[in-house]
Amino acid sequence: MRVETFSEGKPEGCNEDRHGFNNRALVVADGVTSLTKRLYDGKSGGEIAAKVVVQQCIACDVVDVDLVQILTQSVDTAHTILSPDPIADDERFGAVFASARIKGDVVHLTYVGDVGIRINGRDVLCERLKVDDITGHMRSQYIALTGDVEGSRAWVSPHIAQLRKNANDPTSFLGYGVIDGRAVPATFVKYVALPREDVKTIELFSDGYYVIPQQVEIAAWECAYEQAQKEDPQRCQKHKSTKAKDDRTILIARF
Repeated sequence: MRVETFSEGKPEGCNEDRHGFNNRALVVADGVTSLTKRLYDGKSGGEIAAKVVVQQCIACDVVDVDLVQILTQSVDTAHTILSPDPIADDERFGAVFASARIKGDVVHLTYVGDVGIRINGRDVLCERLKVDDITGHMRSQYIALTGDVEGSRAWVSPHIAQLRKNANDPTSFLGYGVIDGRAVPATFVKYVALPREDVKTIELFSDGYYVIPQQVEIAAWECAYEQAQKEDPQRCQKHKSTKAKDDRTILIARF
């Protein structure tokens, strides 16, 4: 297996994406910072959670809901260590992720949230989050009405905070999964098993890459990203989002 990676943070702040691999596992995680944006020794909660998720995905020889349970416990432990007092909802940080684990003749894919997977340059597995579609549309409308691009993120932030209440809530139409120390309902854990012989390439990518290229090459991912940025540099028209730029990470494995 040959692996190549690329990761770049947004212009302001830190890169909350993390990735890792060994000869049996691949993983990309996208950190979700708390609403208060609290730092821990200079690190955001999203950075910490993404790092914990990557480390555990590499270390644990389990998949599917068993893996997610371990990740949840590990992030919960991080919360306890960093905040001994009971954690408030607006202090809760977490991560979403996608992983591949090779066990014998099977490739096991596990993912929670909107980190994507592409197999053999063709088959894409990715959860699009309804809450992101809603807030991206809201920000776009705000910019169209006011012309205030710079202040659009601050304007939409309270709405993002409100919709975060749907995290790990299987009873909500807007529910979605995130590894934040609370139990992740099985409905939000996605799992696929593929015959090892049928898998030639695996691409794992964070949502900072919002256009998928045809070629299985890092240069192609970057080219697609740059072209999309030219088409809609503020991400408020063709490629609506809650922010103009985000951390982006691509990991490509070839067998």
